Amino acid sequence: GGRRGMRLALAYARAETLNLARYPAYSVPTVALPATLLLLFGRQFEHGEPDRLLAGFAATALLTVAFFQFGVGVAAGRTLPWETYLRTLPVSPTTRLTGRVLSALAFAAATVTTVAVVAFTVYDAAMAAWRLAALGVALLVGSIPFALLGIAFGYWLPPRAALPMANLLYLP
Repeated sequence: GGRRGMRLALAYARAETLNLARYPAYSVPTVALPATLLLLFGRQFEHGEPDRLLAGFAATALLTVAFFQFGVGVAAGRTLPWETYLRTLPVSPTTRLTGRVLSALAFAAATVTTVAVVAFTVYDAAMAAWRLAALGVALLVGSIPFALLGIAFGYWLPPRAALPMANLLYLP
């Protein structure tokens, strides 16, 4: 039932998150890139509005997770024998997708947190708690179409094409 499915989704999310965290070529750039970009280019975009700077770079952080964890990750995973094995298990695709989404949320939270730490410490951002909560909700809702686009890339594109396409959309 529903409780079993959620328990399995949480187990899958934990396994997926640990797997990605143990792969520093993915986890370090994903968590650090938006904050690094903020450090490198933040002064050029600040214009005396550090809160807007925080919001913009936090959105960039979520795009990183949406395009790369979903798009590139799904495309690369499709070719692995492990993925084929997972499809044989008596677990619905919805449960696995829920687990993947929860794992992405964990990385998104870590990535946005690093951006926020830089914005608060280096650029003196000073958002009220309610505005920070509203930003979190807006980022979460706004990331849904990009996560769906990342998933679509992951299933439509071959692994070698997913990374360049994600970069083409992400970088501009």
